Amino acid sequence: RWFVTVPFCVIFTLISIHILFYQGSIFDLSWVSSFFKDVYLNITLIQSGQWNDMIPSFRTLLFFVLLWLLVYLLHYWVIYQRRILFFFMMTVAYITILDTFTPYDATFAVIRIVLIGFFMLGLLYLERIKLMERIKLSKTSVLKWFLPLSVLILAAVGFGLSAPKSDPAWPDPVPFLKKITNQDRVSAGESKIGYGNHDESLGGPFQQDDTPVFTWQGKERTYFRVETKDTYTGKGW
Repeated sequence: RWFVTVPFCVIFTLISIHILFYQGSIFDLSWVSSFFKDVYLNITLIQSGQWNDMIPSFRTLLFFVLLWLLVYLLHYWVIYQRRILFFFMMTVAYITILDTFTPYDATFAVIRIVLIGFFMLGLLYLERIKLMERIKLSKTSVLKWFLPLSVLILAAVGFGLSAPKSDPAWPDPVPFLKKITNQDRVSAGESKIGYGNHDESLGGPFQQDDTPVFTWQGKERTYFRVETKDTYTGKGW
């Protein structure tokens, strides 16, 4: 019921924001007035287009509101519409984007999501059949539906895990995306200096790169081994 979920979500959000960003007792309501002042300030920043100036507490509030809306949509589509395909596809796309562009490893997360998603697709389809045909199924009938569904899903996932997989076309897709969107600052025919073992193609204009090779911090004496190349053979150093 809305009169239960709405107060609960509001109280949960306020308690979480207080724990993350404010000091003192949560029953001291002075932090609430300070928080609402920050909310008003950030709303004015949004209206003026200054998105990067929003403070972390307001960003967290927006994150909780987004979760609230997502839970409501999931509840509506699963309980009332008995459909989950759209959210299933969006979840797979979201996880794969995280795995590609961030350090997050989604190897096991994708397997878990595919298993749960396929099971939900099969069970919700059975619920739609019951609703459209207006029939009541016994536990035995549901079990007869669930067991072949489980065998098919586990067999499909097992085959997908054991099947050979091709290597990625681009180890790092960011340079490729910059290239196709013309966001790469290096002009055509101009190379970028760097560090590596491949020195077959030399010469021509280049762009300076002062990216640090590595950093180290410590108090003990340390020995670093490096490699230098100072003889040019006409093809490489």
